[in-house]
Amino acid sequence: MDAGIRQFLDIGAGIPTMGHTHEVAQARAPDSRVVFVDIDPVAVAHCRLILGWNDRTAVIEEDARRPEQILETIREGGLLDLRQPVAVLMV
Repeated sequence: MDAGIRQFLDIGAGIPTMGHTHEVAQARAPDSRVVFVDIDPVAVAHCRLILGWNDRTAVIEEDARRPEQILETIREGGLLDLRQPVAVLMV
């Protein structure tokens, strides 16, 4: 955050719990954008339900083994500005 990063791509995110990426990032910098990626449709559905109120987050259903498709979905949806720094998490 101190480096000015305000965009986060969380691949393999699962279902958000306490202290999840969006909570930590947006607590430090409310303008932070977070895109969650998971291949599990159940996790994606729950994540969308939990985060539906947060207009600075997005959830996409993609496979971590297909990074080009993840980036294409992000580009097409205007979810992150890929010309700016993006922190990628694969935890």
